[in-house]
Amino acid sequence: ATQLGVALYNAHIRAQLELVQDIGLQLVTIVRTEELFPWIVRQIRDCLHHDSCAILRVEGDSLVLEASTGGFARDLVGMRIPFGQGITGRCAIEKRVINVGDIRSDPGYITSGVECARSEIAAPILFEGELHGVLTIESSSPDAFDDDDVRLLSPLSAQVAVGVHQAQMFADAERMAVTDALTGLYNYRYFHERLHSEMARSARYGHPLSLVMIDLDQFKLVNDRYGHLKGDDVLREVARMVKRNTRCYDESVTVKHTDIDIAS
Repeated sequence: ATQLGVALYNAHIRAQLELVQDIGLQLVTIVRTEELFPWIVRQIRDCLHHDSCAILRVEGDSLVLEASTGGFARDLVGMRIPFGQGITGRCAIEKRVINVGDIRSDPGYITSGVECARSEIAAPILFEGELHGVLTIESSSPDAFDDDDVRLLSPLSAQVAVGVHQAQMFADAERMAVTDALTGLYNYRYFHERLHSEMARSARYGHPLSLVMIDLDQFKLVNDRYGHLKGDDVLREVARMVKRNTRCYDESVTVKHTDIDIAS
C-alpha cells in the first residue's frame, strides 16, 4: 500500500509538472487574451481535476473576471471585485497564494456560483513584480488544496504571467499600428479600412452611415503665433473632446473592443 501511495503521489506531481511545461510551451503560440485566458483555465481544470478555475485581470483597483470553466456561472464573466474584497481581492492586495480550506468559515468569501464549493486557492499573476491578475481554483471538497498545490501555483502563475504580459504587448503593438501617436485617435490607414467595411455593412443591412469631417479654422495662426508645441496641445484637446462624445458598445461580453463611432 505504501509503494502504491508513493507511485500515485509521484504520478500526481508529474502531472502537475507536465501542466506547467505544457502551458509554457503553448503560451508562445497564443497572443490574444480572448484566446489565452479560456485556454489556460481549461488546461488547469482538465489536468488538476478540480471543480472550477477562473482568471481575473487587473483593471484599475479592481479585478475583472475574464474567463472561467467548471461550475462558475457564465453571467459572472465581467464581474468586478475590488482589491481587498473576497479571497481573490485579498490575494491581489497581499500578492501571495491564499489557500482557504473551508470557504464557509471565511466571512469575506464572494460567491462564485459554483454549487457546493467548499475550498478555494488563489495565486497572484505577477510579472517582474507587477500584478496582472489572479488565478483561482475552487473545489467541492473541504481542504482540497495542500502544500503541493501551493508550491505548484507559484511556477504556474509565473508561466501565466509571461503569457498575459506577451498578450498585452501584442495588443499594445496592434493598437499602436492603427493609432495616431499625437492625438490617440485612429490613423489614416485604419480610417480607410473601417470606412470600406462600414460602407459594406451599411449596404448589406440597409442602415444609414454618416461621415462627419471637422476642420479647425485658423489653426495655422496658432502654430505661427504660439509655436507648434502649443498647436499640438490644441490638437490633443480637440481629440479628447471628440473621443468624449463618441459612442461605444456597453455589452463588452457580446461585442468586445468595437466602437460604434470611429474617430480618426
